[in-house]
Amino acid sequence: MKLSKLSLSIAGAVAAALTMSACSGSSSDAGENTSLVVAMGHEAPYPGEEAVMYAIPKGLGLFEKYGIDVQFQPTAGSGVAIQLVQAGEADLGQGNPSSVMAAVDKGVDIKVVYNIIPTYGSGLAVLPDSPITSPKDLADTTIGVASLSSSRLPEAQAMVAEAGLTDSVEFVAVGVGAQAASALTSGKVDGLYLWDAAYKSIELSGTPLRVIRDVFTESAQLLDFVQYASADAIENKADAIEKLGKAAAVAHAWAKENPEKALDLFYEEFPNARSDEAGRQRDLAILTFTLEQFDPEGTDQSGFGDTPEKRTTTTAKFLADHQLIPKALAAEEYVDNQFVPAYNEGVEDDLAQLSGKE
Repeated sequence: MKLSKLSLSIAGAVAAALTMSACSGSSSDAGENTSLVVAMGHEAPYPGEEAVMYAIPKGLGLFEKYGIDVQFQPTAGSGVAIQLVQAGEADLGQGNPSSVMAAVDKGVDIKVVYNIIPTYGSGLAVLPDSPITSPKDLADTTIGVASLSSSRLPEAQAMVAEAGLTDSVEFVAVGVGAQAASALTSGKVDGLYLWDAAYKSIELSGTPLRVIRDVFTESAQLLDFVQYASADAIENKADAIEKLGKAAAVAHAWAKENPEKALDLFYEEFPNARSDEAGRQRDLAILTFTLEQFDPEGTDQSGFGDTPEKRTTTTAKFLADHQLIPKALAAEEYVDNQFVPAYNEGVEDDLAQLSGKE
């Protein structure tokens, strides 16, 4: 699908979805607050980025406090999210950096403004008793990916190519969750190449995994999941973007101290995600894992939202080397880190105010 314009069918679906979202309402004083629409990189909410960056800060009243009116819009994937931002139907989007860089290389005027996951969160997952201990053991095997359009597929292909096994490994779509777990335990596939949150969900459902890391050169230095904004939003809604990022930082710090309450806020915003007690415990474990994964402390990320130049350069080179983008542009062509100081300023003060209200 071309990135230059939305198809009529997608445009119609988007318009209908946005109309429904607007009718359902999210914040009062829309005339006074700055409105932000964020296109999610997937459809079904789970206790991940839409919890930490939307449901929890909204439930804590941070959006209202900061004067922003935020809507998180589900989409059919990273590509559609980018199309919404390009078309002006959304101010920001979330997704894989490969989709963002491919769009930028095709002339789409967007830039990464918030690096959500500080470290690369993937690898090759196998069963604990699998004879596979490194990519060199993958000859004549089958590897499962979420879909054959997944942004993880090129990474899995790079792993196989570096091991010199391109012609002897097959990739098949296995989805995620129970479907992926079944493909692995039944022997349909010998390994999985998904992402850490997906692996955590599989393990919590009763299938233990052994995840092999550093599966190709500098894989640990790749960007993982990002938030980006249109040039128009960066120019005209800079203050609101800063406040959105700060709300996420405050919500993250609060949720680490109050995970049970944070999960309740997620359920309040997305009631259809609520299930039985066993489901709640799984969701709590996923939320706790997400909070650990999103934490910039101890990483090369200088605070919430920072996108290190080294990771940007490495990711662009990786995509260019594997013909996923025509050339690796300079880091500043993909990233705008101007908002990072504002994301991290006064977080402890606002956290203290929230604690004082409890």
